[in-house]
Amino acid sequence: MIIKIIELVFAFFSKMYIFFYKERGEYWRIFPVIIMSTIVMINLQLIMSFLFSPGKYFILGLATFWLFIFHTLIKKREYNWVVQYPISRKQKVIIVLVLIIDVLVVAVLSVVSRNIYIATH
Repeated sequence: MIIKIIELVFAFFSKMYIFFYKERGEYWRIFPVIIMSTIVMINLQLIMSFLFSPGKYFILGLATFWLFIFHTLIKKREYNWVVQYPISRKQKVIIVLVLIIDVLVVAVLSVVSRNIYIATH
């Protein structure tokens, strides 16, 4: 189930990249992996900031870990697979809504985290 969601989001971001840049280089594969790992890392960083203060090398290692995981899960997918992957309008709307809600929640929790930091220092 998780793999299917990751593939759907990967196909969504890949199709977005391919729409603007129609070249068949390997960049179409790198763009969604970086975007997906960035989204995961921002969410994890925010959650971890409420629990403990992680070091910069821990965060760097965790970011590298997520890049490796997403790259490993997606590396067998080819350009034609992305082009032919069916994404309905409903799925696109759900992905965009989840991303918007995620950005809003991260923004609110970031303000709360900042206020806690200011109040304690």
